Amino acid sequence: MSQPFCVPPRTSTLKAIPGDAGLPLIGHTLGFMRDPIGLMRKRYDTYGPVSWSSVFGLRMIQMLGPDANQFVMLNRGDLFSNHDGWDYFIGRFFHRGIMLLDFEEHRWHRKIMQQAFNKDVLKGYLDRMGPHIARGIQD
Repeated sequence: MSQPFCVPPRTSTLKAIPGDAGLPLIGHTLGFMRDPIGLMRKRYDTYGPVSWSSVFGLRMIQMLGPDANQFVMLNRGDLFSNHDGWDYFIGRFFHRGIMLLDFEEHRWHRKIMQQAFNKDVLKGYLDRMGPHIARGIQD
């Protein structure tokens, strides 16, 4: 049964986000683990590009399709937090990892990583390390 994620104020032009919680306690977790692409396709067909569901004990909002993907990935105006989105799942293992940093700090670290791991630099690493690795494997 469809229900809104929350009800926007009457004076707002915002629309309610449609969706459903799924089964009691487990929500849509089993369907997500079994066939995440199929589940998201069904939700897209049912609710459109933006909907909510309950997965892994959390109420989550899905934004699907090319326009939604571009909107989220470009993150103009810093509307979406990497930390808030990923910390629940990987924060204990990757404390302050680049994927858990937000906004300007994330961009600064990403720029450093892009310089260290571009094609020419990686080729140079392989050229220098290849012979050492081959000797180590041979020994």
